Amino acid sequence: MSTITAVVHTKNSGKTLETCLHSLRWCDEVFVVDMESTDDTVSIAKKYDATIFHEKQIKIVEPMRNKYLEKVKTEWTLIVDSDEEVPETLAKKLRQLMMTQGVNAYKLPRANIIFGKWIEHTGFWPDYIVRFFRTGKCTFPPYVHADPIIDGVTETVEAHKEFALLHHHYDSIEQYVMRLNVYTSMEVEKQELQSTHFLQAFFDEFYSRFFARQGYKDGSHGLVISLLQAIYMMVVQLKLWEKTKNEMKVSLDDVEATINDACSDAMYWSANERIKTEKNTLKRIGYKIKRKLNS
Repeated sequence: MSTITAVVHTKNSGKTLETCLHSLRWCDEVFVVDMESTDDTVSIAKKYDATIFHEKQIKIVEPMRNKYLEKVKTEWTLIVDSDEEVPETLAKKLRQLMMTQGVNAYKLPRANIIFGKWIEHTGFWPDYIVRFFRTGKCTFPPYVHADPIIDGVTETVEAHKEFALLHHHYDSIEQYVMRLNVYTSMEVEKQELQSTHFLQAFFDEFYSRFFARQGYKDGSHGLVISLLQAIYMMVVQLKLWEKTKNEMKVSLDDVEATINDACSDAMYWSANERIKTEKNTLKRIGYKIKRKLNS
C-alpha cells in the first residue's frame, strides 16, 4: 500500500491548526514546520504526534517548502496550509488516487470559506491548486503563491465539494486588510506600473469578480469580496506608483472619462447577466438593446 506525508507550515496558527491536524490523522506522517509561533501552535502539533521542525519567519514560504519536501520518505506528499482541512471524502479519494499509475500530481479543488460562507462564485471556486503529488516530483519557484513545477503528468480531480480541500480563508474584514497590506507589497516586487488609471484597475477587477465570475450569485458576500479584491488591485498600482515616484499626468478629463466608461461597463455587464436568466421575451430584447448601447 502506498504511503503519504502531509506537510504543514505554521505561524501562530493556534485558531485553526487543531482542525487541520485532526483531518490529517489518516496520513502516515505529518510534518509541521513552525516559523517562530508565540501562541499554542507547537503544543497543538505535539498533541497530534506530528514531527515538528523549527524555522525563522520568512515572507515567502514557497522556497522553504522545497527544503522539507526533500525530507519526505513516503511515496506521496500532501501540502496543507494550517487554515485548511481534508474532509473524510477527500481523504478517501486521495487514497484511491495513490494507487494509480502514470500520474505524478493532481490538481485539487479548494472550497474557500470567507466571512463564514462557502464562496461558490466570485472567482473562488473551484480554485484548483496542486498540493498532492508523488514525492520528488515537485518543486516550488521562489514566489508568493507560485504554482509548483511538476515532473510528469498532472491530472485534475473533479470539482465536487466532497473532493475539495476546505480553506477557512478570511474570517473578518480586518484580517483581509492586514493581509492585503502584506501581499500587495509582495506583488510590487514582481510587477511594473501599468499604464491604466488607478481607478481603471479597481473597476476592471470589480467587474471581473462581480459580473464575469458571477459574484452577484454569492449575495452580499460576493459584493463585499468583489469590492475588496478591487481595492487590492488598486493598492498594488498605488504602491507601484509610490515606489517608482512616477510623475504621471492626471487631468479632470481622464478621471471623468474613466468613471463614465466604468458606468457604461456596469450597464453592459448587468444587461449581459440578466439576458441569461430572463424568460420574458420583451425584457430580453430590452436587455440586449441596453447591452448593445453600452458595448
